[in-house]
Amino acid sequence: MDGKELNELRELVEFLKANAIAEFDMERSDLKVRIKFASEAPAAGNVDMAQLARLLGNQIRAARIRREITQAELAERVGVSTMTMAKIERGDLGVALGSVFEAAVVAGVALFDPDPDRRLGEVRRIRDVLTLLPDQVHHERGPVRDDF
Repeated sequence: MDGKELNELRELVEFLKANAIAEFDMERSDLKVRIKFASEAPAAGNVDMAQLARLLGNQIRAARIRREITQAELAERVGVSTMTMAKIERGDLGVALGSVFEAAVVAGVALFDPDPDRRLGEVRRIRDVLTLLPDQVHHERGPVRDDF
């Protein structure tokens, strides 16, 4: 492994640590990496999902108003009812994520980096992370009970 590859590996390890995806124990002598995956999702900390949903809903509403589109017109373009569009704009967590994303795109709210090169870089970075992670998650099963 050359210096560039080792630096890329270190950057990836730091990303995984920072995002609480895994804990690492690297041995320099034979370049083995032991991965201990986090058993639980990262702590949400002070993140309030309802607050984030309201924020996105407000961004969609503001973009709709700036474009001079009525709520009914946006609902029609997205393919949802006006009642669902009102829920999206209120940040209702019960609305399907695909509908919220569609409303954001149609209204002109940027969900991802608009620069295609940076977006492609992010796609590659996530692909590299997924390469190191297992394809499936398996939980250890308890001992077989055959004393019936």
